[in-house]
Amino acid sequence: MVHVSDKDSSKYGTFMYLGLLLSAALAAIVGGRISDRRGRKPLIYLAGGLMSVVSVLFITYILLNTVSLPGPFALAPSTPSSTLFCSR
Repeated sequence: MVHVSDKDSSKYGTFMYLGLLLSAALAAIVGGRISDRRGRKPLIYLAGGLMSVVSVLFITYILLNTVSLPGPFALAPSTPSSTLFCSR
């Protein structure tokens, strides 16, 4: 994590992991209900499409540093991950 001391990194890592688990549980419950009503195949196509769009946005952001994304990518534009492939 950027600008977090070693002492605080385990605390923030725990909260990030907790958020990941809670959002995964919520997505599983909602996705299960949608899958029961509409079928599995449309949900799989939707998930694949969303993953493709997000992947393209992340790659575009890292390479060009031009796509404005919410969250840590918009708040830390000069992090080492954003300048991995393009040195300005």
